[in-house]
Amino acid sequence: MELTRLGERTFVVESPVKIGVIELEGGSLLVDTGKNEDLVRKLTRSLEERGKGVTHVIVTHSHADHTGALAFAKRRCSCSVGASPMEAAVVENPLLEPTCLWGGSPPKALLSPFVLSKPCQVDLRLQEGKSPFDEGIEILELSGHSFQMIGVLSPDGVLFTADAFFPEELIRKHGILYQASPRKSLLALEKVRGSKARLFVPSHGQGRLEDPEPWMEATKDHIESVFCALLEATSSWTTLEGVERELLDRFEVSETLEALCLARSSLRGYVSDLLEEGKLQMEVRGKEVLLRRA
Repeated sequence: MELTRLGERTFVVESPVKIGVIELEGGSLLVDTGKNEDLVRKLTRSLEERGKGVTHVIVTHSHADHTGALAFAKRRCSCSVGASPMEAAVVENPLLEPTCLWGGSPPKALLSPFVLSKPCQVDLRLQEGKSPFDEGIEILELSGHSFQMIGVLSPDGVLFTADAFFPEELIRKHGILYQASPRKSLLALEKVRGSKARLFVPSHGQGRLEDPEPWMEATKDHIESVFCALLEATSSWTTLEGVERELLDRFEVSETLEALCLARSSLRGYVSDLLEEGKLQMEVRGKEVLLRRA
């Protein structure tokens, strides 16, 4: 476990989900915990040995790969936890995540650590603006990938961007990136562009970025390609299930329960956005939902 310095007070731990560390006057603040409890144990011990034990954690969003070790961190360090209101609801009631993906009480096969985290109390509901933990830390709402995801801008100008954008290799791996609201994801990219950050730290993928444009463009292109594919698939009245099947095949989504549930849920977000924009029509006939582009 190695802390990489990004600024006077800002560090990152490289892991499948990066963990941000911001030094405070009386301790340290973590940005997410990932799901590896052993890694968090080593990290918190290392910070304690430096006299900078963990006093706070900011959760960027409630997905289990970002929060799997959160309950352990809170229990070990007695730290306070902050999250946006909607994400806090899922952090405290993590069964909501697989329930939303399944559309009802989820089967055991969907209750893996990748989807289901351990419940953890959230002490503070965070809003966009100055962080209550430190006036030098700024919260940015980056809704889209998740319903009320946030980014964290450190006093050193380092922006932890959560899952606002991804490298091209991860986009290819997943086929269809999970997006609760794709249009909001595009707006989040613009907010990242307009930030005061000098360095950008996405949760996934290697490294820190001085120029995030290639990754942001890859994410934008992917979202736009799914919108286009959905409109192409609805040139005539087509069942919702038929549209989903066509796009799952077209984007080569993995044939696992988790991947299919994530992709189908995301596609319904795309459908909702297009309906809201008047680019798609929807009817119910013979107990089937039908779609056609406007």
